[in-house]
Amino acid sequence: MIGSKETAVGEILIKVKTKNACNANFTISYMFDNAGWYPSNDIKAKKLNEPLEIVYKANVHQDTKVNWDNVNIKLSTPEPKTSGVAPKLKTYYLDYNSLPPVYNHDIGTVYGRVLDKESHDPLPGVSVKVKGTTIGTTTNMDGNYSITIPNYANYLTYSFVGMKEKTLPINNSIMDVTLEPSVQKLEEVIVVDYDSEKKNLN
Repeated sequence: MIGSKETAVGEILIKVKTKNACNANFTISYMFDNAGWYPSNDIKAKKLNEPLEIVYKANVHQDTKVNWDNVNIKLSTPEPKTSGVAPKLKTYYLDYNSLPPVYNHDIGTVYGRVLDKESHDPLPGVSVKVKGTTIGTTTNMDGNYSITIPNYANYLTYSFVGMKEKTLPINNSIMDVTLEPSVQKLEEVIVVDYDSEKKNLN
């Protein structure tokens, strides 16, 4: 139909492999952003000299393009995307040039792009690691990266050949970074030929 808006649809395909024929029940759950609720109250009074009756209600809204007729609804106030894992507190030593601990357990994945600070060109192959761990990734040809953050992580370290290493606190799910060239002056070079030195043991 001309002028009608197309709605994106998805399909879930499940493959099950068993050695023997059997009957099984599957429960599929998923989350979406275009639904929610907000509270409201109805205040009623039959007579002026009688107590007020307050009725707590929930206004539910959804735009999932799926009909919600005759479905069971549970209302919840927590944010499903926010981690419920309590942070593990760390010691913060004062006057030792140490950065304070950062607790961002609501950030499960960090996305971003790494660029050359001078040319603003993307840097492929940049090492992105969770500081103090072996968890890491590298940027692609466009300088983009994505890394999963464990619940104890506080900092990301970015390193690349010829660039100054940079360590940043994890304070957002999107972290775009620029790296500066590292210019090191060679003050002394010593070349040793180990094969040229021979000793006469006779």
